[in-house]
Amino acid sequence: MTRQLTLTVRRFNIQCLFFILILLQTFSLQAHPLAPGLLALNETASNQFQGVWKLPKKIAATGKLTPIFPSNCQLHEVKQALTEGTGRSQSFQLDCNNHLIGQSIGVDGMSKRGGGVLLRIKFNDDRIIHQMLNHKNKLFVIPSQQSLYQVSKRYLGLGIEHLIAGIDHLLFVITLALLVGWKKQLFWTITFFTIGHSITLSMTALGSVSLPSFFVESMIALSICWAATDALKPDNKGIIHSRPWLMSGGFGLLHGMGFAGALAEIGLPEQAILPALAAFNIGIEIGQLLVVGLLFLVLYLAKTMQLSIPSVIKKTSFYIIGITGAIWFWQRLFSL
Repeated sequence: MTRQLTLTVRRFNIQCLFFILILLQTFSLQAHPLAPGLLALNETASNQFQGVWKLPKKIAATGKLTPIFPSNCQLHEVKQALTEGTGRSQSFQLDCNNHLIGQSIGVDGMSKRGGGVLLRIKFNDDRIIHQMLNHKNKLFVIPSQQSLYQVSKRYLGLGIEHLIAGIDHLLFVITLALLVGWKKQLFWTITFFTIGHSITLSMTALGSVSLPSFFVESMIALSICWAATDALKPDNKGIIHSRPWLMSGGFGLLHGMGFAGALAEIGLPEQAILPALAAFNIGIEIGQLLVVGLLFLVLYLAKTMQLSIPSVIKKTSFYIIGITGAIWFWQRLFSL
């Protein structure tokens, strides 16, 4: 009897420690902490580029990452770095003696733990070159053009990366999944969320709809707080409990505008706008399904191992998710 009690207490302590660590980490995170950096070059005249160098605040503070340009290019008019949301941005002018085609551009100082840097080059003939740089591929030789397959593959990967790196989107999807559970309603809930954000992502990216980014991001944070609040209501009386598909679709419209904001920063290639947009959207869906699948796999494994999660831990997790969403809401609303 004593031994069984000891095992039960130990098992309980391990579960509590596991969930507390996750919750503390969640509470300390800012939205999109793993978002990649951006090195953007827009050709304004022959072989002359207006550049933007943007990094998340935490990475920018280390000063370890520096752009690498061809030896025949010179930097001019390097502005002071300014804070923009969760990142720091710096503009500059790059003048080159020869065309960039066949030249190498990269970023020095990247490590395995970093989120990488997106290289985007837009030439004055509307060609756009994209490449994700990381610790394995620090340099990129600029090609004359990228194939449709390369464009689709790149935007598919960017969609997956954005969903997984977007902690606010992740918290909302996870809260929805936990609210609905592994049943038929989950399919319709995820489907309507997909339809919602696909509509506004496409319309916003194509310029048909436009709302202030601070308002969209604030409402996304509010959706997290709302979902967590519904999860805490007794006897499944919350609005999301009664109509999960309707609420997920409505909130999906907001999240789609948030996805479009990230896509606007990346840019769409003029020669393949629709394929790139479709690939980015599909990438988001793949990332979403991976997260939901992994969540229920973990819950299934915990069930097979007879590990039960105490109700107090469940409630605490929703409280922390809700508080995190509320903090993000006020931060974004007043651009703190």
